[in-house]
Amino acid sequence: KILSVDEKITIKNKIFKNCIKVVGEGNTSYNAGPPLGDINIAIENTDWYAPGVGLVKTVRSEKSDSETMGNILTVRTYE
Repeated sequence: KILSVDEKITIKNKIFKNCIKVVGEGNTSYNAGPPLGDINIAIENTDWYAPGVGLVKTVRSEKSDSETMGNILTVRTYE
């Protein structure tokens, strides 16, 4: 889903204006085997695209219903 078309992103002192912010959400599961069984994971991915450049930043969040897997947050920026 496109959430915004006028985001401002700063990466290493470079400013990208009028970026498009796109968010995707989904769910998956992973079978870790006995004794844990199925682990459910909610995923949210947010991307920012700069005009004339393309993808400049991605943030991915993975939240599981298991203490063993925990939560993962990945942030990537592109130069």
